[in-house]
Amino acid sequence: MDADFELKTAFERSTRPHLTTLYHSAYRLTGSSADAEDLLQELLFKLFRQFDQWRDLDNPKPWMQRVLYNLHVDLYRKRRRTHGVNERTLDSDAQAIDEMANPEPSPAVKAEGDQQQLRILEALQALGPEQRALVTLHLIEGHTLEEVSAILDVPLGTLKSRLHRCKAQLKRTLQLEPFPENVRLA
Repeated sequence: MDADFELKTAFERSTRPHLTTLYHSAYRLTGSSADAEDLLQELLFKLFRQFDQWRDLDNPKPWMQRVLYNLHVDLYRKRRRTHGVNERTLDSDAQAIDEMANPEPSPAVKAEGDQQQLRILEALQALGPEQRALVTLHLIEGHTLEEVSAILDVPLGTLKSRLHRCKAQLKRTLQLEPFPENVRLA
């Protein structure tokens, strides 16, 4: 029984530093806190079953992101076949990211930030699943294009051209109202 306890403890120590980042990625991929939690739970089950494969990696984060993305694609395909997923719908939890941010801004600043965040989330949801994954991993999570190429299993040149098109589409979508200098997408 000590071996099981040690395995669980080692797994928890290895995954805990990455949970917040993985949840944020899952949320941005799914657009829903409930779906993000489900996706993260599936990821943790899979990571635990494959712990021997990745426990000795120096930087397991890109590997974890790759598994998360693959699970998201599988979930998306499954739901599309069974339920007819509409990519453009947003969950009512769109402000959840704001709530995790800075402590208590003024009500006016909070309202403006909420509106901007909602517009950005809507613009992200207007992208296709592959485009949304690229933007999430590179522009929001800060992975290098080389890491994103490994995570998504897409050639680097293809990613660069897709990223250019994604940025152009986001700029067209978001140009209706200018944002303050502190809001950055690209």
